[in-house]
Amino acid sequence: MVCNTPSGITPSAGAQWLVHQQLHMLEAFLINQQTFHSNATADALQQSPLSELRFRLHIFTDTYSSLSNRLLLEKAVNERIITAELSLREHKVIIIGIYWVNESDIPEIKKNFQDAFKNVLKKWKEHELIILGDFNSKVGTSTISHVVGEFGDKVKSNNCSRLIKICEEFKLKIQNTFFYHEDIRKYTRYEKKSKSLIDFCITRQDTRLYVLDVLACRWLECGTDHIFLEATVSFPVITNDGNRKSICEEIKQLGERIRSRL
Repeated sequence: MVCNTPSGITPSAGAQWLVHQQLHMLEAFLINQQTFHSNATADALQQSPLSELRFRLHIFTDTYSSLSNRLLLEKAVNERIITAELSLREHKVIIIGIYWVNESDIPEIKKNFQDAFKNVLKKWKEHELIILGDFNSKVGTSTISHVVGEFGDKVKSNNCSRLIKICEEFKLKIQNTFFYHEDIRKYTRYEKKSKSLIDFCITRQDTRLYVLDVLACRWLECGTDHIFLEATVSFPVITNDGNRKSICEEIKQLGERIRSRL
């Protein structure tokens, strides 16, 4: 995984190192497609997706001690939104896990969810964002939009307009739709004879992050009827020649340890 960096930033093993770190940190933040239980009892919480999120994250940070101090804060906003604050070098990144409301929900539920989501976006308006989850929305395709690219789902659902409206308001980009993949690596949910792209990785349009690829990984098990979504994200960093060799060795060891856990 090699990233192209802007003028003044040297492409290096350090940048690749953070690609690996962030890629698998995103894996650790995989959101189970169920309802979060932010106000549940301790016993119930152990069975909730929020607990699953923390469990996976703790396994990951305990295994890779170099990341253990990067998680600053986890918070369940409500039963459908969870946030985590990460510190990666000079970047502070907010991970937002989303389980969007169903199209069949009543207008009041839809409005309350959208208001809560907007409030989260307003709170973190100065930070880098990576938004992941089940958006229950088929967003179509476009060749002129800054929100949706030409490689999305060709059909649109009723939830589409609500998601796109928020993305336009907060200048967000649905990254999946800007990368071409064959159907097997594109669609994130299969039901009987139908398939859909409703799980997304969303960032700011003017992000400093480099989203190198987003694809569905059917060969990975994530415990739901949704397909595991992998986002490869790189951060521009500056390193010197003196630590390149040690970082390259750490990349190799990290890759071997990660593969052994898949």
